[in-house]
Amino acid sequence: RDHVPLVQVDIMDGKFVEGLTWPYTKGGEEEFARIARREDKLPDAQMLEYEIDLMIKEPEHVIEDWMRAGASRIIVHIESTERMQDIIHDIAAHITRAGDDDIMVVSLGIAINTTTSTKVIDPYASDIDFVQCMGIAEIGKQGEPYDPRVLSQLRALRERHPSLALSVDGSVHFENASELVEAGADRLVSGSEIFGGSDVGKKIEQFHAIVGSD
Repeated sequence: RDHVPLVQVDIMDGKFVEGLTWPYTKGGEEEFARIARREDKLPDAQMLEYEIDLMIKEPEHVIEDWMRAGASRIIVHIESTERMQDIIHDIAAHITRAGDDDIMVVSLGIAINTTTSTKVIDPYASDIDFVQCMGIAEIGKQGEPYDPRVLSQLRALRERHPSLALSVDGSVHFENASELVEAGADRLVSGSEIFGGSDVGKKIEQFHAIVGSD
């Protein structure tokens, strides 16, 4: 919270990917329900915005709860649902009928795997805020090797959708940050590189030195 305005949190249900994280862990669903009811808040909610990466099966069932919980960005993996158009419509509808204190206006992003054709984004490009390209072949785990196929995905998306924000998540390190930005990435999501040492602030400063601070 002393170094960034926004954090990404991976939410995994053990169905779409192998890993299991809060709130699908013991006691987590009850805790999250209190947050969604506005009886509690996400940690440091006054200081941080939250980008929620829904690595879960059929995320359409919980998106409204995450909106009520205070997420400022929500990421849905294209492979996790057959109702992407419905999700886009439902988010817009929820925001329209919500009161000012009821649901946050959120940015919606679609995530794609390195093996997914970038053309799947085309039908939704005008209705979403960003695309997250995965930088690893097996999602849901930290420390996975970098998959350079993400570079061609970034270039293809940037050519077809020049105004769409592009993010990369997975195996984002100091060594590949520049080439990801050069290929078209606007945002970089890094976990193990930042938390792999004792000085988180210094690691973030190193990223800014490589790719800028905007």
